[in-house]
Amino acid sequence: MMRPITQDDLIAATRAMMIRPRVGRITWMCCLLHDAHAADRFRKRLRKAHPKWGDGSLISRVFKEPRAPVARLDACYLHALADTVRAIGIWRDRV
Repeated sequence: MMRPITQDDLIAATRAMMIRPRVGRITWMCCLLHDAHAADRFRKRLRKAHPKWGDGSLISRVFKEPRAPVARLDACYLHALADTVRAIGIWRDRV
């Protein structure tokens, strides 16, 4: 399993989700979670960060993507947060 998902991971992922079209963004986030998981396996095996996907944390993978600026708790942020949490749940059910 990849590194634990922290509040910082969740906030960064939500900011990345905010600039994505609503359609398809849960699938997109599941792909980022898959990448982070693969990067964690790479890090454990080779003892270095993956060159494209980071150190195996969600935040290091998300930081490779454009993100919205830090946001207030408006409707856009809350919808993106809900979609992020939903994507994490879906991804965890598959792993």
